[in-house]
Amino acid sequence: MKLLNFIVLGGYTLLVATLSLTPGGGPGIPLWDKSMHFTIYAIFAMLASACISSKRSYGYLLLVIGAYSGLLEVLQHFSYGRHMSAADLLANCLGIVFGAAMGLRLSSELSQRN
Repeated sequence: MKLLNFIVLGGYTLLVATLSLTPGGGPGIPLWDKSMHFTIYAIFAMLASACISSKRSYGYLLLVIGAYSGLLEVLQHFSYGRHMSAADLLANCLGIVFGAAMGLRLSSELSQRN
């Protein structure tokens, strides 16, 4: 089961990179854009919680996801129609924190049922 979780997380990681680096169209709606960043990274953190059972390891994985988010923001500078944004990075990090809280809560509830 853990292997399947890692495969799903790996696929999601590639999806996030593709969505982040695909050349963009015109300007988007700022609030919609930030909510999408928040949601994408909240899901990322929740998927990660299914892969790691140790809270310490999960914390490290969340840091890696945050760094990955920052790397993608920097790389957007080189993608046509995209630009680096500190506000996007903040939305990503807030999504990671929210997703981590939800992932830990779901893990806790599932372990109590078993």
